[in-house]
Amino acid sequence: MNTVASSARRTLQLAAWNVHTLLDRDDRHERRTAIIAHELARYNIDIAALSKTHISGSSQFEEVSAGYTFFCHCQPADEM
Repeated sequence: MNTVASSARRTLQLAAWNVHTLLDRDDRHERRTAIIAHELARYNIDIAALSKTHISGSSQFEEVSAGYTFFCHCQPADEM
């Protein structure tokens, strides 16, 4: 007799967000990426496309406390 475990499906939550900038300012005590990650977690977003980040070049960084990794692929600074 074979028993097959029922697999629960989970819906993948996608989002697009025009954030205007991810560049930090000295007058803010919290990184903008931390604020964005907190909001994504609050809405249970799995994958988000962020636009108008104003970050140049390509990079990858994590907001460990919220469990998000940011992958940036942007124009070089001299082309912005």
